[in-house]
Amino acid sequence: MNRGLVKAYFKDLMATAKELDFDAAPTDILRMATMMPNAYVTNVVNDEAGEEEWKLILETVKQAITKCQEFRSQEGAVTAEKFKEYIANIGKHLEAVVEQDPHRIPVIRERIEKLFLNWFKVTILTKIV
Repeated sequence: MNRGLVKAYFKDLMATAKELDFDAAPTDILRMATMMPNAYVTNVVNDEAGEEEWKLILETVKQAITKCQEFRSQEGAVTAEKFKEYIANIGKHLEAVVEQDPHRIPVIRERIEKLFLNWFKVTILTKIV
């Protein structure tokens, strides 16, 4: 039995009964106090068993950390390979851009000139006329 907690429950229940002007028999209040949460200690562990459990927990945490680090290392290697693949792919496409660039510039220049001439006709010439 968790005597300290049962005593605290008992005192609190008695005080509540007095505040409510309620006459309660101490045996009834004690019965209620023993039925409250955690009134009984059900998991008594001796020090030696508790220390063994902490050793097991510590070992399990260490294993989890090791596995996490291994996973991160594997994930990093896969990511590095993907980056190398992407960089090679970008290099191939960059070569195609360099080949197409001389053909692209005159087409863009012509398009800009046409747009400028249209703008000039619409804005400047319509004001003059």
